[in-house]
Amino acid sequence: MHLKIGTRGSRLALAQATLVGEYLKKQKEGLTYELVVIRTKGDRILDRPLHQMMDKGLFVKEIEQQLAQGSIDLAVHSYKDVPSQVPEGFVFAPVFMRADPFDVLVSKKGGFFSLPAGSVVGTGSFRRVMQLKALRNDLVYKNVRGNINSRLQKLDDGEYDALVLAGAGLRRLGLESRITQTFDESECVPACGQGALAIELCASRTDLHAWLAGLANPELDRCVAMERA
Repeated sequence: MHLKIGTRGSRLALAQATLVGEYLKKQKEGLTYELVVIRTKGDRILDRPLHQMMDKGLFVKEIEQQLAQGSIDLAVHSYKDVPSQVPEGFVFAPVFMRADPFDVLVSKKGGFFSLPAGSVVGTGSFRRVMQLKALRNDLVYKNVRGNINSRLQKLDDGEYDALVLAGAGLRRLGLESRITQTFDESECVPACGQGALAIELCASRTDLHAWLAGLANPELDRCVAMERA
């Protein structure tokens, strides 16, 4: 079996798609795979906060188009990027891979509660801003877009005093040493499905879906389903 796996082109997206591809290789003798990079609307438009773009499929629509055309066999997404309503004709395999779901602070000026008043905190998430403002309204929350590495570069260049990111992404890129602090759920509730990898395919691929369903981690799958519900 040879699988064409659709993915976005960031280092994190490629790392996540490779994680899935390597895992599937171990589950089926003779399986090979290749990554097919697909650029999405969310990758192209970087000058606006995500919540202002009014499009719930920013990071998946173009990939779904390639699935429908048969150009790829399956797609790997970050589950937090997947809209709650799945378009007709597509299905998701049960979850079998999830990392730490919590948000983290990256800063050279100490933890969140010790940042000087007026410090600029970068995040691309309205969810995070509203929760963090409830904890500290004396900080300046500024939108930041782009992949993890470009965000870290902006921090290192002094555009921001701190960043709030998903810990899972940093760890999957081997950047866990950059983490200053991890927020627990009493401080900042993570996005639903954060840290989980979503595998999407056409509903017509019943053979592939049946095989992937056999690899599910029932506890992880139930957890993500409850969060999304």
